[in-house]
Amino acid sequence: MRKVHVAHCIIPDAERILDKEQPVHDKGFIRLIDYLGGDRRIADAARLYQSGHSGPETDERALIHTALRNGNEAPLLQVAFSFEIKLPLFLIPIWIECCESRTCGIDGNHPELPADFYRPSLAPPDSTNENQPPSKVIWNKAMSMMTDDRKRAVGHCEKMLKDGIPETVVQLNLPRTTYTRWYWHVGLRDLLRFTHHGFTAVNRREIGDYARAVKETARRVCPIAVEAFEEVILNARHFTQREIASIGALARGRPLALSGEERERFVKKLGFDPEQKSDASTPQPSTKKTTPKKSASTKRRRRRGGRPKKAEEKPTD
Repeated sequence: MRKVHVAHCIIPDAERILDKEQPVHDKGFIRLIDYLGGDRRIADAARLYQSGHSGPETDERALIHTALRNGNEAPLLQVAFSFEIKLPLFLIPIWIECCESRTCGIDGNHPELPADFYRPSLAPPDSTNENQPPSKVIWNKAMSMMTDDRKRAVGHCEKMLKDGIPETVVQLNLPRTTYTRWYWHVGLRDLLRFTHHGFTAVNRREIGDYARAVKETARRVCPIAVEAFEEVILNARHFTQREIASIGALARGRPLALSGEERERFVKKLGFDPEQKSDASTPQPSTKKTTPKKSASTKRRRRRGGRPKKAEEKPTD
């Protein structure tokens, strides 16, 4: 029986970024404080789950991919992370909704208020008309108004603190763009769920940026597990029973039995419209000039020394 690894996992790629800030946005960051486990731990757990004992040596990649394909996320619980996160206040509710984890925040409950604020990029993250973004002049005016509002709110907060107003009350007046820091302890399963929900279209672009940074940090610790997650879950598509039946009908040459929004969702999952004929499938007339083939006798004459001489005409009596 194969012995299961029980020693502490040390991942060289993870050690290189340990306690180093990974920047996100203008002033935010994520910092990996500590980690527990790695791909080897996940593979050992998957091996025990599949065979009931340690069993023979099996490829770690195959074990982890098979576990996720079968919907078995229990082996992912063998890996955990501790982060320090600096993020705007308005992202905290979205962050908490995306996954289950433990946090310890550093917020406005201190005599010295935080002075960093998030400044959105030129394109509004939630613009309903992305093809017509506001002009740079209008955008700069909006950013100037936001800056004035932040300065005014912070000034009021400082005055309230000097007047003896409780810090918990003063905190309510902080702008939602104020940066705060917290410690985030999360298991790999919930971390991957966070990245999955963070990339969905219903969430703000900013949470997706943090999800991307968190995923790339997790890749340093367990690259095979993150690779399997991307292949099996993140970049995969779930088809309903009717959609699977439609795929079978298309394979038999039958028309698509879906309509309306159901058809739009199906086409979006496929990435193309199966009933739309492409121009590439229509044969185009060839424009290449064809030259008549030369006979074998002509080729032989040329090899012998060029064109044959014309026969001399015999004089007629």
